Amino acid sequence: MSEFKTVPLLIIDDFMTTPIPTQNAIGLFEIPEARENLAATVIASQLEPNEWCLRIEGELMADSILSRTAKVARYVDIDGPDVREHFAKKKQAG
Repeated sequence: MSEFKTVPLLIIDDFMTTPIPTQNAIGLFEIPEARENLAATVIASQLEPNEWCLRIEGELMADSILSRTAKVARYVDIDGPDVREHFAKKKQAG
C-alpha cells in the first residue's frame, strides 16, 4: 500500500465499480490523504462522485473519502461512443 502513496502519478481506473467493505475503505482513505498536495492522482470512473458514496460501506468513511477526492478534483467528462461496444461489434463482424 505504501507505494501507492509515493508514486509521482497514481492512475486509478474503474473507480468504485464494485462495493468497498469498511476494511478496504480505510486503506482507500489513507492513499489520497497521504498524497494530498504532494502528488497527482487521476481517477477514472463510470460513476458520478455522488454515486461513489453508495459503494462505500459506512457513511463516515464514505464522506471522508469523498472529501479527499471529489471535493478537490478537477473534472473532465468524456462524452463519446462506448469503447466496449465498439470492440464487441468489431469482434462479431469478424
